[in-house]
Order: sequence, then structure tokens, then C-alpha cells
Amino acid sequence: MNQKTILMSVTGVIVLGIAILFFGFKDNDDNLAPNQQSYVVTGTSTDANKNNTYSATVTYRVPSPEQNTISIQITLDKGVVTDVEAKNIANSPQSVQYGTRFMSSYKTEVVGQKLNDINLSRVGGASLTSNAFNAALTAIKAQVG
Repeated sequence: MNQKTILMSVTGVIVLGIAILFFGFKDNDDNLAPNQQSYVVTGTSTDANKNNTYSATVTYRVPSPEQNTISIQITLDKGVVTDVEAKNIANSPQSVQYGTRFMSSYKTEVVGQKLNDINLSRVGGASLTSNAFNAALTAIKAQVG
């Protein structure tokens, strides 16, 4: 082999290694690379009780090969959110940090809004938690009808 062929081979291996580190290996359990997202509703929203309160739980993937969970409970009056509670269960220090920032900010984006108008985006800088919250809202919207 000449130097040019060796250099091209080494460059190819380096590029392949960087791509694997950046995009990750596929996880055989769920066919997702660690940086891909999956929102799975692990519970269904409940029928409205006399207080028009609905809840849903969503499990979501974060960049490291782990999953977090968010549970939300929303109270409605004529389609407008009058109260909301959320519980985010995170499994890594970074997820806890993003979850904490989300939890300290999300209520002002939700209470007083029409349910069908809510679509959170990077609340407190937490895009994945915001997306999971939106997925739980979708389950509740389906229940509300």
C-alpha cells in the first residue's frame, strides 16, 4: 500500500468512528439510537370526574440510553386549563437539571390557556421534557374529545 491509500483508510475509519459516536449504535430493545426520541403513553387519560380533571403519563427517551417519565394532571373549565400539575422523573444529573428548569416554568405557559392551543417548546430550555409534556397533552385531548 502506498501512503495515499493508508491515509485514505485511516481517514475513513476516523470518520466512521465519529459518526458512530455522534449518532450512536442502534439499541436492539427498541430499535432507537440513543439520540432518537420515542414518546410512549404508558397510561391513558382518565374520564372526566366532577372537577373535569384529566391525567396522562408519558415515558420518553433522552440522549443517554435511558428513559424519563412525565405525568401530568390538568383541570379544565370550558376547555380552558384552570390548574395543572406535573411530575417529572429523571434518571441522570443532566436530565434532573433540565427537568427542574421545566418544572419551575411550565405552569405560566399552560394555566389560563385553551387546551387545544397549548404547544410547549423548550420551556426552561428543556426541549425533550416539553415535547413529552405535549405528548401527554395529546392523550388528554383525545380523552376530552
